[in-house]
Amino acid sequence: MKKVLVLGTKNYDFDLYNEFKNIGLNCYFCGNHRSNIIPVKNWIKIDFTNTKCIINFLNKNPDFEYLIPGSNDLAYLSASEILEKRLTHNSIIMDTKKIAEGYILKTKFRSQKLFKKIFVPKMISLNNVQNENKPFVLKQDKTSGGKGVSIFTNGKHFEKTFNKIEIKEKFLIEEYISGSGHGISYIVKEGKIIFEFYDDEYYCKDKLAVVATSTPSSLLSPQKNILREFCLHYFKKFKLVDGFFHIQCIKKDEKIYIIECTRRLPGDYYHEFSTLSLGTSYLRAYIKSFIGYGKINNNNNNRMIKNIVRVVLDDLIISQIKSSKEIKNFIKTNLIKKKKLDGFRIGENNETFRKKESIFLEFDNPKESIDFCKKLLSNL
Repeated sequence: MKKVLVLGTKNYDFDLYNEFKNIGLNCYFCGNHRSNIIPVKNWIKIDFTNTKCIINFLNKNPDFEYLIPGSNDLAYLSASEILEKRLTHNSIIMDTKKIAEGYILKTKFRSQKLFKKIFVPKMISLNNVQNENKPFVLKQDKTSGGKGVSIFTNGKHFEKTFNKIEIKEKFLIEEYISGSGHGISYIVKEGKIIFEFYDDEYYCKDKLAVVATSTPSSLLSPQKNILREFCLHYFKKFKLVDGFFHIQCIKKDEKIYIIECTRRLPGDYYHEFSTLSLGTSYLRAYIKSFIGYGKINNNNNNRMIKNIVRVVLDDLIISQIKSSKEIKNFIKTNLIKKKKLDGFRIGENNETFRKKESIFLEFDNPKESIDFCKKLLSNL
């Protein structure tokens, strides 16, 4: 059986195993630490950012036909670099590393001139930050999932706490945008969007990481059209290859602010949430966008999208659930699936909240799912 190497070893990366098996590929996972659910025999203990070691491994093991990124931006950059330096037997559809850095590295992405119908948070100079009287955000370059991000209430707060923050990367400072969060996944082929998915996203009060998502999305058709136009314009202007594209945005006063874009698998079993909502495999579409195995199916009819909620349970959220009989009853009544997680989330005061599992709930209508998410996060 032909082999594929996935750069990533999270629990949710392992879901790729069965999808690859279904198309006749044996799947292995590369990373320093092995998730408990990944069999030892399918684990390649190499840091997935160590491209030199991975190239040496692939040269010694020519039976690996494909290489794709798991759920980490650095995995995509590594895969891009490896594929530029070492041709695999079969074609992988990926951007060059230089192009990928344009949307993955936050400082480079914010320096680009983007589609005129969308907005981006205003940049703030480090020299003038002490004069700011509104909230703003510091973001380090190669981070995601709320890590390497700090929110300040104003310039005085920044002056008091900045030296306490561990800065390991280049960083940018930008205005804080308060509004409704949304995730969007597209697959682009020959200048057209052939797969799309939209959600609503929810945060704890620290606003650092997405802890719940729901469908169908509350984005309206005009807003979706703007996002489609942005996607296709970005592909054309910055010469992206066909394939997967994931956007996080905030809607405020009918304006769409692009927060970040990526081309790797979203984490915390987002793919399971999407699959349950759409009724078609998100993971299969993700794989096919890289290796071109057959037709990609999509359900673009919003009337068919189910009322699904995903909650990423960590220590803080679990304590909230335990304290509310109403929330516990909601979960008991509507729970359809749960999957174990690994990893952690960083809170606003640098607390570490251990992730336990992602749970998936199905409701009778969108209002019920939105009400549940708001009640769950009302005190967090």
